[in-house]
Amino acid sequence: MKSRRFPFASLDKRIRDLAWLDHLKKTYGLTKTLDLSKRRKVEECGTQVPGYKHDVILIRRKLPITNTLRERIGNHLGNVYSVEPEIIRELLPDVLETYSKLQRLEGGDMMHASQVVANGPFSHDMTWVK
Repeated sequence: MKSRRFPFASLDKRIRDLAWLDHLKKTYGLTKTLDLSKRRKVEECGTQVPGYKHDVILIRRKLPITNTLRERIGNHLGNVYSVEPEIIRELLPDVLETYSKLQRLEGGDMMHASQVVANGPFSHDMTWVK
C-alpha cells in the first residue's frame, strides 16, 4: 500500500492489475509463463525424489556427524536391527544430507523439519494454535 490515508485506491489498483493479468493468462494461454506465485519457484528450485512425483524437497544441507551423534545413531540402529553398535558406527559417513522442507505440488502445504529449520523470534511450532 502506498497511502495509509487512502488505502482503497491502492487496493483498487491491485485488484484491477490482478484481474488484467488473469485475463491475459487465459486469453493467450500464458498461465505458466506469467505465473508469479511461489509455487512456480518451488517447482523450479526443488529436488524431485524418484517414486514421489507429487513432492518436491527443498533446502538440502550437509550435517557433519559429531562423535556424540555417531554414538547415538549407532546405539539406536543397533537396538532396532539387533546389530553391534560399533559396526554401525564404522559404516556411518562423516557427513549426512538433511532436507529441511517438503512441498506437495498439487497445492499442499510447505512442511518443515522442526530440528533443521531455523526458527525466528516470531515463529511457532507447527502444533501451535492461536
